[in-house]
Amino acid sequence: MKILIFSHEFPPQLGGAGVVAQEYATCLSSAGHDITVLTALRENSSYSCGYKVHHVKTLNKLWFLSYRNALNFEEYDLIILNDVGAAYTAGLFFNKSCLSKSIMLLHGSEPETIFLNPSSFRRLTFFKTVYKRALNNIARIVAVSQFMKFKFLNYTKLDHLSQKIEVLPNFINHDVFYPKPDPTFRKTFGLPEDAFLLVTASRVVLGKGYLEKISIFERLVSRADKNLYWMIAGDGSDLQQIKNEVKARKFSDRVLFLGSMPRNELVRVYSNADLFWMLSNYEESLGLVYIEAQACGCPALARNAAGSKEAILDGKTGYLVDSEDQVIDLFSSTDFLKFDKCNITNFAQSFHCRSLVGFIERLLLSQNVGARL
Repeated sequence: MKILIFSHEFPPQLGGAGVVAQEYATCLSSAGHDITVLTALRENSSYSCGYKVHHVKTLNKLWFLSYRNALNFEEYDLIILNDVGAAYTAGLFFNKSCLSKSIMLLHGSEPETIFLNPSSFRRLTFFKTVYKRALNNIARIVAVSQFMKFKFLNYTKLDHLSQKIEVLPNFINHDVFYPKPDPTFRKTFGLPEDAFLLVTASRVVLGKGYLEKISIFERLVSRADKNLYWMIAGDGSDLQQIKNEVKARKFSDRVLFLGSMPRNELVRVYSNADLFWMLSNYEESLGLVYIEAQACGCPALARNAAGSKEAILDGKTGYLVDSEDQVIDLFSSTDFLKFDKCNITNFAQSFHCRSLVGFIERLLLSQNVGARL
């Protein structure tokens, strides 16, 4: 089948939606489909892959106009509108025939940023109205978790779309993320052999719970139960503030800032850490980093909230916590981290691209996708 994945955001631009688009392209091309990705032209955009990437030079604030005649959209059997930029453009320019063979992904913040608290730019461009035109005319809406589906319906009140929304969890590349233990890992980073290693990989912004984790880390270090170290992979607008806080608490020798890392290099970090933790204050729609870590055999810890509850099996592959005190208590528990590694990696295997391939095959058989399908 000839499939277009339309995603304004795409690597090397940072962002979860772009990563998902890349994984969709890799998965579906590997399954034998003819895949084209339509995205914005950016510096250092170079790909060696089994699919085509069509770049468009966009026009700053009016970026959506650049996509209008970028391709002959009619020639595709299926169009995947991966992010809000693609969905808005489709709502503006696609005829009903093109919309009827399109599906749209819901990643997380769409209810807030489009329906509840739109920016001035989105109000001026009638973003919600155009986006709703796309929603009402496309074949399917894909939510990345049960939480995301119910959040979307609850916030938008678009109950008539309920039957159109299908839950299809995001997946990871299991050819990349699998256990790769390295007995020299701690030595490479100058850590003692008995170092109990925590790891976080995310945008380094306060909303990801860094200040709370620094407070917890301080309390845990003061107990001297374990020789604690913490690796932070990522970059973000609050990086310097977080570094300053770590320095003020006199933990600079115990917290290692690794900077941005290619995802395939994170595997070595995940595989040799004792615990992945991220206490995000956002309503995470799912949280692929939890699943990536678990695929490498590393248990994960998250807040007992939002889509994170679908990314970790509490007490079996990691922990879901309600408070800072609960984290402290877990570290003191005699059963702390006594997990079967096979259970952890097997759970991560449920987030596999075969679910997407199956969904596309079911879509082919559906009479609701449009005549060309």
